[in-house]
Amino acid sequence: MKKQLFIFGFLLILIPAVCAQNYKRLSVSSNTNTTIIRSYQYLENAVVCYSKDNHSGYIEYRTEFPTTLRVPIPAEYEIKDMRIYKNLLYLCGCKGLNAFIAVMDLRYFYEAPYTTMPPTIIYSYLNGSSEEGKIHINSIEKMVVYSDNPQNPMTEPTSFANEDIVAIALNNHNPSYPQKVAIHIKFNNLGVNITSLYGTALPTITLDIMYCTPMFHYMELEDVMLTENYISLVSYNHTSHNEAYYINKLDIGSSISSIFNSTYIYPAPDDEALSSIKGVGLSDNHIELATLALKDAANSTFEIRMRNIALSTMQMTNSQSIYLDNYKHDIDMIFNNSTNKIVALMYYRPSTISYDVHSFFEIDPWATTSYYASTMYDFELTHYTSFDPTQSASFVASSYNKWFRKELPLNTSPCHFRYPVQINQINSITFEKVDFHSYTVSFSNSLEFLWTDIEFVNTEIDCESE
Repeated sequence: MKKQLFIFGFLLILIPAVCAQNYKRLSVSSNTNTTIIRSYQYLENAVVCYSKDNHSGYIEYRTEFPTTLRVPIPAEYEIKDMRIYKNLLYLCGCKGLNAFIAVMDLRYFYEAPYTTMPPTIIYSYLNGSSEEGKIHINSIEKMVVYSDNPQNPMTEPTSFANEDIVAIALNNHNPSYPQKVAIHIKFNNLGVNITSLYGTALPTITLDIMYCTPMFHYMELEDVMLTENYISLVSYNHTSHNEAYYINKLDIGSSISSIFNSTYIYPAPDDEALSSIKGVGLSDNHIELATLALKDAANSTFEIRMRNIALSTMQMTNSQSIYLDNYKHDIDMIFNNSTNKIVALMYYRPSTISYDVHSFFEIDPWATTSYYASTMYDFELTHYTSFDPTQSASFVASSYNKWFRKELPLNTSPCHFRYPVQINQINSITFEKVDFHSYTVSFSNSLEFLWTDIEFVNTEIDCESE
């Protein structure tokens, strides 16, 4: 097995990835369901996936070669989010009633020196409680990973998992306290190189739990976003006649405990957030928020509203909408830095067919006039579970045991179908700034090292186009 891994890793380094295709769809020879896909930007067209079957979960390393490498994850772990920072993969979710954070070095999959030992996944269970157990973190739902003091450029691998993590976590213990809280996680002195799992001192992990004390009954945390200079949280107030967006931002490098001290409130029209609010970080320290809204109550018509906010000034620079007629759908978004465009994913019913298809929309978040967005779908992939931007002008998406890579723009190929959708301009919202006080409690937790074996799965190409 070690010899096979060495040969695979050697070929992966020497042979350039196939990148001429405008669209390529592949499948894995297993009955797993891929629920999370992340682009691995050190190697072109490589992805890391979390997949599940009836017996186990798997972290899978996939390229456009005919072999996929994977390591099993015990079935009792439910992974909610994954993020890649340089060569490190961070995982979060829950195990039973306790939240966990985990990290592994992706170089185990392809560098020959890392094939002499099985890969290590380093777990920490965030089971600390505050104020006599009134807050208990039992799941981490979404996270961003960053360094507040980056020493190496993105092209340099890292051997220590000492990044900062800001996440949204569930507190399922006492209804008198917020159900969702912001948390800050920090590994300290944690080495991930297999020859030395820690440096000169034993590694530790710290956890900070944060929420806004006077407003937590109204502020429902919806999303966390990362831009070049800011961490931002979006909440929504669903109280009758007081609907509003709440934005909290923090300069990267500042004390995380102050993130709720200043809150920017954007009063929203009635029935604005009928679905969860999805956010994404854009370039130039902008964020985009999107949600389902009621357009015309008399005719029961709906639309998706998207709002662009400049974090430097907190001004809402423009707002757009997608008309849905009588249908209600949720939307997800990613941002592609190479094209400066949003790729949005939503069920939609084109005028040419009589049913909804899971479609990708190419959105211009900077547009100030109405326009037609290019939209595509694939009959072979009826439901997408995850998608992610790549370092080039493309994105990747997963569906069950299949995944694809598509370059932008969303032009037509034999593998998928394209249709236009009108994007309209709508009125933006002004804000007011309110200063509050935030509550923070800190814990330290222990680490657990899980050793696991690498398995092999075959891949094949289903469809490709130039």
